[in-house]
Amino acid sequence: MVNRAHGRYAITNDDMLYVLSTFVYDPIDWLDRFGWRPLHPHERVAAFHYYREVGSRMGIHDIPDTYQAFRNFKVDYEKANFVYTEDNRVVGTYTIDLFASWFPGFLRPAARLGVRSLLDERMLRAFGFDAAPRWLTVAAEAALKARARIVRHFPPRTRSVLAQQSRNRTYPGYPRGYSPADLGAPPPPPDLPGEFRHARNRPAGNGYHPDHE
Repeated sequence: MVNRAHGRYAITNDDMLYVLSTFVYDPIDWLDRFGWRPLHPHERVAAFHYYREVGSRMGIHDIPDTYQAFRNFKVDYEKANFVYTEDNRVVGTYTIDLFASWFPGFLRPAARLGVRSLLDERMLRAFGFDAAPRWLTVAAEAALKARARIVRHFPPRTRSVLAQQSRNRTYPGYPRGYSPADLGAPPPPPDLPGEFRHARNRPAGNGYHPDHE
């Protein structure tokens, strides 16, 4: 399903590589700042190998072989490509609005401002967003670190709550109403260049079959 969805668009391999790298390192960086415990080195490397295999199954090429090499690629890509475009603003605004939709209506303006308070200057510039007041950034970071200190003393959770909350508005009905594979994706448009149309195919083998996508 992931390959079908991405296959509709002309996405370069480097762009696919970069987005893949964010799934590895952005959560790790967040947990380093605001997690209730430090990650074990094995957990960091496990995230790298997991998403490296995901990328391989998506047909992404030239994925670096090591944790640090992939991190270096991410840093270099951001230095070369983080510039403002109007498309960035549109996508960024939509994403923040999606996050804000999880909150009651009267809290949504505060939620939008809260997100901006946690974005660094380079990210704000690329999206064309105004920075939040400095005092809000300090308060938001202090609140998240205080939460981590409190959560550290809670008993371990026995089940995940991320996608199981009845009030989740992003995927209403999931997982009982539908599965992501049910949604499908329309075929690529006829004018999609051939090099992108087949860029994410991978030969069958080692237990992989394209129907699994």
